[in-house]
Amino acid sequence: MKKITLFLITFLIGFSIYGQTVYRRLNKLGDNLNTATNNFCQNTTITGQLKVNITNMQGLLDVGTTVFLEDYYYGGYYIIEYGRIGSNQDADETIPFADINIVNLICPIDTDSDGVEDSQDNCPNNANANQADLDNDGLGDACDSQDNRDSDGDGVQNYQDTCPTQAGPSSNNGCPIPVGNPDLTIEEVTIFSQCSNCSPQLSTLGSRRHVIGAQSMIIQEIRVKNIGNAPSVSTKISAYISNNSTLSNDDALITDTNLNVININGLGFSSLGIFRTDTAIQNYANGNYFILLKVDDPNINTESNEINNLKSIPITLKSVFDTSGQIPIGMMPIDEEIFQSATQSNLPLYSIDIYNFQGQKVLTSKVNTIEDENNASFTLPKGIYIIKGKNGDRKVYVD
Repeated sequence: MKKITLFLITFLIGFSIYGQTVYRRLNKLGDNLNTATNNFCQNTTITGQLKVNITNMQGLLDVGTTVFLEDYYYGGYYIIEYGRIGSNQDADETIPFADINIVNLICPIDTDSDGVEDSQDNCPNNANANQADLDNDGLGDACDSQDNRDSDGDGVQNYQDTCPTQAGPSSNNGCPIPVGNPDLTIEEVTIFSQCSNCSPQLSTLGSRRHVIGAQSMIIQEIRVKNIGNAPSVSTKISAYISNNSTLSNDDALITDTNLNVININGLGFSSLGIFRTDTAIQNYANGNYFILLKVDDPNINTESNEINNLKSIPITLKSVFDTSGQIPIGMMPIDEEIFQSATQSNLPLYSIDIYNFQGQKVLTSKVNTIEDENNASFTLPKGIYIIKGKNGDRKVYVD
């Protein structure tokens, strides 16, 4: 409850006034409890002052005390403004103490100042005068990030339901099991790597090979289309390293990325990064290989056509210290001394990871100074990046 600080001026000493007549000057707060409480909490009073001599005093009536008078003419709620021991000739009325009731007027708290007191507010710390509660869970929409409704009645609440208006089992994230089959195909792949004269579009790469070495290979966009007769389910795009353009059990999974539901004739997009230091390719010698992109979970065969969801990217693996004069299109060249200094300096080597603002790792490098960290980041396309180094995380801007 709101704490009201009152000016307490002690005119009376209890043990000396019991049974005596005392004088009090009162200001009126209102005729009813609601009006009196509002005026009390807003530190306002109703015009009209009452001066009384109170007989047969049996308790303390200090300045600031709120009382209710049962008097026929002067009845109502008052706050005591002034008092003294003994009677006073300018009193308007003489009232016995028995007709005075001490009351505690309690001020409601409204933390967010929306006109609804905290005890009744479904979001006491967020202003929401309308008290809207869409899912009727007792928590107002202004502070409720979880929609607990089940709009399609499938037993999966909306906040967990990928298809909140279409009934489906929880095993399929609340989406209906497709009738028919999807058919996902990779239409185009956009790539940036250490190869300075490689086309970013895989479809026009020709006989060239992207390079993974001192810099990562960034698969900026994987464009997937559903040409089947049913929506797809949420799935993954997996990247493998292979000796040829055919996926086999001997090929190593490097990484994968999520792909959301794609409707019939709809498009889906994703991206990922490939690094020379990735666990799956660390043991591969420098040379020519393929990165294979598979658009669905290889353990689930539900598509109408399982042979068109694979794209192969010809690559060349190089050392993380081998820049070979090849730079990505639109990127700054790497200063070879950055990487040579890692083997020539007496300072200890340590690894850094650089991430873009979408949380994707775009570069891993071994350096030995903060200057080397900065130089490594300057090899990336223009933008803002996060460097995770031995001294913590920091933000850099590449112009």
